[in-house]
Amino acid sequence: VHELGHTLVAWFFGCSALPAVVMTVVFAQSLAVAAIVQGALVLLAVKYRRAPRWNVLFAAVAAVYPFLAFTSAHLVAFDLAGHVAETAFAAWAFRRAVDDERPEWEGPVWAFFAFYLVARNVTLFAGVAFSAAARTDYLTVAIAGQNDLVKVAERTGVALPTLAFLLALVCLVVPLGSLAVALRRPPVATNAE
Repeated sequence: VHELGHTLVAWFFGCSALPAVVMTVVFAQSLAVAAIVQGALVLLAVKYRRAPRWNVLFAAVAAVYPFLAFTSAHLVAFDLAGHVAETAFAAWAFRRAVDDERPEWEGPVWAFFAFYLVARNVTLFAGVAFSAAARTDYLTVAIAGQNDLVKVAERTGVALPTLAFLLALVCLVVPLGSLAVALRRPPVATNAE
């Protein structure tokens, strides 16, 4: 999930990318491909201009896209994409875990994956935020160059502990918020036979 997050964001911003087990190989951005994506987003915004919610989504993405794609911000988005993908997957898995329409055995499986991702990411980033030893470990165990958050800190100028704390909050709040919303949803009515 982590590497696919990097890969999808790279593609979205016009970069060639190949996911691997522990890293994503990404190549230079093609401005022509990024321009085609921008055009497609504008077309979607126009096409769905009368569709509630979709009109706002496509218009907002089309408006923000050039500020990310045609600046170095797309590199920050790429670096954050792995952990954001894990967080989104955990949020989705929590919703699947409490879905009454699924076979009974699926709930514990989805819940396990969701809790695992939340615990792993929150532990990692809280450690980087609050522990000098964990921060040193994070800085020194990169497989290729630097870890994702170190690159984001360098590109944005925000301190690594601050970024780690914010990411720990996101990795905790988004999936658990998704779970809370799913649990508050009224049960689906079924037809009694």
